[in-house]
Parts: sequence; structure tokens; C-alpha cells
Amino acid sequence: MTVSIVLPSFFWIILFISCGLAMRLGAQPERYGMAIMLAGSVLSVLATRASNVRFQGLELGILVVDLGVVIAFGALALVSTRFWPLWVTSFQLVALLTHLGAFLMPQTRPPAYAYMQGFFAYPMLIAILLGAYGYQRSLDARLK
Repeated sequence: MTVSIVLPSFFWIILFISCGLAMRLGAQPERYGMAIMLAGSVLSVLATRASNVRFQGLELGILVVDLGVVIAFGALALVSTRFWPLWVTSFQLVALLTHLGAFLMPQTRPPAYAYMQGFFAYPMLIAILLGAYGYQRSLDARLK
């Protein structure tokens, strides 16, 4: 099996496990965060399929999805009392900036651009899960 098959499969498994954990442990902000992650992931796949993405240059469809995701997480960070949405918004902003790098340096190798696009999804998932875990701990502490 090649990396191009294993990594996406691994990501979807991790995403669905994370969604389940956030639904079980988290509250509304964590659920919204996972909904944004899930929607962004599905829309990225659709954008990839619609434009036959090859990461040879700036990928406009994925850029639009990433911009929408950073706006959604930014809005969540503004209305939430939790700290993790700031981290997730920051990670997504860095992922968004990889498009700028591909635009300014068109000689960027396609695998580097593609992997950097997906890389920041993992710390985003971890931050949301840490937020859900922290929420659960605070609930447990209040019940004691």
C-alpha cells in the first residue's frame, strides 16, 4: 500500500473516532468544532474531486474551503468560553497560509504542498479532544 492510500484512510478513522469522543465527552463547543472539522474534510474531498487536484499550483477549491473553516473556527472562538478554539483557529490559519506559500513559490513540490495541507488537521483534532476531556474533568470535579 502506498502513502497516498494509507494517510487518507488513517485520517478518516481518526476523524470519526474523534467525532465520537467529542460527542460523548464534550459540550456544544466541542460538538460544533467537530462538525466544522467534518464539514471541512468532506468539502475538501469534494473540492479535490471536482477540480482534479494535483497540487501543481495554488488549489483554489481547497483554499476556499480552508478560508471557510478558519472563519467558522474564528467565529466559534469569539463566542466560546473555552480556550481550545483559539488554538484550532491558529492551526487552521497556518494551514491556510500554506496556500500562500504555494502561490508565492510555484516550484513547491506537490507532495510537500499536499502533506502540509493535511498536517494541521491532526493538531486541530487533538486540541478539540483536549477541550472535550477538560470539559469532562470539570464536570466530574463539580459532581464531587
